[in-house]
Amino acid sequence: MKRIMFALAIVAIMATSAFAADKKLAAKYLEIVPMRMVVDATLQKLFPGDEQRVAGIVGRMDFSGINRVMIEKMAKNFSDRELKAAIAYHSSPEGKSFSRKMPLVVDSVAPMLQDELQKALAADPVFQKR
Repeated sequence: MKRIMFALAIVAIMATSAFAADKKLAAKYLEIVPMRMVVDATLQKLFPGDEQRVAGIVGRMDFSGINRVMIEKMAKNFSDRELKAAIAYHSSPEGKSFSRKMPLVVDSVAPMLQDELQKALAADPVFQKR
């Protein structure tokens, strides 16, 4: 019985260590691609030219709490290998360029996506009943 308890304790410690490693990798990813930067870029698109408003909104957000949740969710949903690959890519010149350009791509496609979503919802029988 003592051996079984000892083995279970070792497994629990190993699982906790693996999870902690994931959290460290997730935290490293968020250092490279900070949530504040992602939110700021999104708000810049919503309120173009209104830097004061964007700064006020961003300043009132709890990024410490957001990062905690992001780290937990990333550690739960991604493997070490996936996080390492994402870190390597987003640390590269190409990854940094991609991160800068992607909001422009999304912004240029957003009107079409919105139109298509409205059409699809208008044709959805469940949505029409609301």
